[in-house]
Amino acid sequence: MRLVQWDRCRAAALVALAALALLLHPAPAHAINAGEMTALKDFYRSTGGPYWKHSEGWLTLDPCRASWWGVTCNERDHVVRIFLKNNNLTGSIPESFTNLVYLQHVDLTSNYIAGPLPSSIGNLASLESLTMIQNLITGPLPVGIGFLVNLKKIEMYDNWIFDPLPSTIGGLKSLEHLDFGFNQMPGTLPSTISQLSNLKYIDLTLNSIWGPVPDLSLMNQLEFADLSYNALNGTIPKSIARCTALTTLRLNGNDLEGALPASLASLRRLESLFVGDNKLNGTLDPAVLSKMASLQFLSAGNNRFSGTIDQSISLMPSLHTL
Repeated sequence: MRLVQWDRCRAAALVALAALALLLHPAPAHAINAGEMTALKDFYRSTGGPYWKHSEGWLTLDPCRASWWGVTCNERDHVVRIFLKNNNLTGSIPESFTNLVYLQHVDLTSNYIAGPLPSSIGNLASLESLTMIQNLITGPLPVGIGFLVNLKKIEMYDNWIFDPLPSTIGGLKSLEHLDFGFNQMPGTLPSTISQLSNLKYIDLTLNSIWGPVPDLSLMNQLEFADLSYNALNGTIPKSIARCTALTTLRLNGNDLEGALPASLASLRRLESLFVGDNKLNGTLDPAVLSKMASLQFLSAGNNRFSGTIDQSISLMPSLHTL
């Protein structure tokens, strides 16, 4: 009888101790999953983490419970943001990085990250912005980039991409901002780029793109378009006049021919028009220019235009620079 009572007392004591331990050291409601933890650790090691300018907290405890420099988690302990601008990152982005499937925003601007983007980048289905300006990223760009249906902004300005945009780029239905300027991307632009109907900003300056100016007619929200300093040829398409939200159009430094289309008169919000350093001909029609009431900057030098535009200037009160 005494033995039974002793066992009951001991069991009660153990339960009490366990309860006390939980009170003193409560288990977290959530914890980052193993896949995301592995992805962060691989990223740290692959990009020279010990030599980063800031790496406070990395590889210690749970990144969503402790503070890891540049990492933000949501309320369910999933990594949603990585901001490591100008932080001396080197090496390359490991394939496991795409296990961060809840990631929404990445900014790795002004580092020394080299090599291509992960081939499985399409796994980052929640990604809304990818900013990697001024790195050493090379191509080819993975076809899976077109599977990022929530992506609104991609900025890859000033990298080492020597391959063309993949045709899958047209799958970025949410894209508003596209910047691949100052690379060496060759070839023609894929026709699917015309499907980016939500695009507001496109910068492809200083590449080696040739062929015709792409059809922008479905981009009725487009405000800024810079295709300067490439090797685009043919004529300026009349359909560009459907981009009625345009405020800046830069086509200078190409091999464009023919006359300025009269349909440009429909661009009533256009403030800057750069078409210099081409092979354009004909005249700068006063009837067209005078309807561009918002035009402030016009660059049309080094072409094959004939006649003068003195009359046009007098009808353009907003024009500051010619």
